[in-house]
Amino acid sequence: MIRYRSPPHTQIIFLTDGGVSSNEEEKIFKLVEGHREARNTTVFALGIGHGVHRGLVEGMAKKSGGLAQFVVDGEPIGKKAGMLKRCALSAITGLCNVRRRA
Repeated sequence: MIRYRSPPHTQIIFLTDGGVSSNEEEKIFKLVEGHREARNTTVFALGIGHGVHRGLVEGMAKKSGGLAQFVVDGEPIGKKAGMLKRCALSAITGLCNVRRRA
């Protein structure tokens, strides 16, 4: 379970079906980390399709204390998008009922 010590000020639900260069990825990670520390921001990321940049999606979620999910072609998006939405909203109450993989 994900437990928050204090409610995040901002929760971002980020959806992507693409990727970025490694240079851009590092800039994004620094931005996410900076916003987490300075503005108490959490990213909940959803990668769509087989061509999505998994490292970007997982990295943004991990570096912000959020959660990453993926859907592949033909898989319904609603369940995983709904899970991210529930987690983002439950951050206000302090509990997201999802277990992370080690």
